[in-house]
Amino acid sequence: MTTDKPSSKHGEHSPPVFDIIITESSQPISYTIVESRNQIGGIWDLFKYPGVRSNTDLFTLGFVWNPWNRDKTLASGPEIKEYMLESAAKFGIEKHIRFGHRVVSANWSSQHNVWELDIQTGAGQETLHARFLTLGTGYYDYDEPLQAHIPGINNFKGAVIHSQFWPRISTTLRKTSCMLLCFDAFRLTSARFHGTMASPSWRCLLPSRITGRVARFRHMMFELSVLLFCIFFPRYARSAIRAETEKLLLSSVPFDPHFNPRYNPWTQRFCGSPDGDLFTSIRSGKASVVTDTIKEVTGGAIQLSSGGSLWLDIIITVTGLKLRMAGGIRLSVDSADVNLSKKFLWKGFMVQDLPNLAIVIGYDNAAWTLGAEVTGIAIMRILRLRWTFG
Repeated sequence: MTTDKPSSKHGEHSPPVFDIIITESSQPISYTIVESRNQIGGIWDLFKYPGVRSNTDLFTLGFVWNPWNRDKTLASGPEIKEYMLESAAKFGIEKHIRFGHRVVSANWSSQHNVWELDIQTGAGQETLHARFLTLGTGYYDYDEPLQAHIPGINNFKGAVIHSQFWPRISTTLRKTSCMLLCFDAFRLTSARFHGTMASPSWRCLLPSRITGRVARFRHMMFELSVLLFCIFFPRYARSAIRAETEKLLLSSVPFDPHFNPRYNPWTQRFCGSPDGDLFTSIRSGKASVVTDTIKEVTGGAIQLSSGGSLWLDIIITVTGLKLRMAGGIRLSVDSADVNLSKKFLWKGFMVQDLPNLAIVIGYDNAAWTLGAEVTGIAIMRILRLRWTFG
């Protein structure tokens, strides 16, 4: 191994960090990406439910060193995974990835000034050493979703599916009545869907294709403008979104309460609906929306707090992601465990008392990749200082 060897347990979008480090480096660098899964893709390989797609435009979610060259603004999960595979192959990143390697613990040795990584592989235990460790592990648990308390869910006689672990064969969804609990980014298929939410999300129509070549910078500026408008002028933003939404809804489907969240636009993530496909499904009768809370689940129905009942065949729980920082890796310094929750984060990527370690955390109000790229540039600056001053 060479002097500086960034290593990582790869999460959603860690490759841009390493490519920025390598392409901008004037010094030879060897690096290894340690990936616990068996293939590239991260979230786009994990989530396989019908219609999974990005909720951020691909011009900013894509890599600056290999720009998204399709016409679609929002793309499906398989399309994004294909783009990631192409990018990794084009720039020779894949040959640096060790698949099926899960980092169990990482210990900083002050005596040798290196990180010692204990790794679990299919063949057994393995140890790697790195002078600089970058954690591109994402922010949620890949093995366990966020569990919500749903009264009586075990009484249900039909299938209960969580969106994070979609079954391989989903043909049973066709011509059945399904329930999405707290659904968000599903594209509705030929099944009959009901969506039940305690509180709705802000949604807007987005064109699925944009004519001509649109610069990445333009998308960044547009999204920033929308964000600032929603933050500083929430009443006007609410009015504009309401006017557009009501045009897309049937007169029998009221805006309030189904499309009127408790919070202002961009207080939480904003959901885009390419060419209004969600509203098309509602108008066609393939989907309906119910805003209520669950009193109890019985053998074949959901009893609502308002007194109504929803009879269905399948329940799909979309209850969110369980937070998990650093991929669950046990971090230590000279064999003394470090509790991340008790430490400060410097500039959003370096952790107090953990030498030569960076955590890649993207933006929550813009494309995750943009934050990863900023982190990569910062890491490069730090490495340059080390080469200059030793």
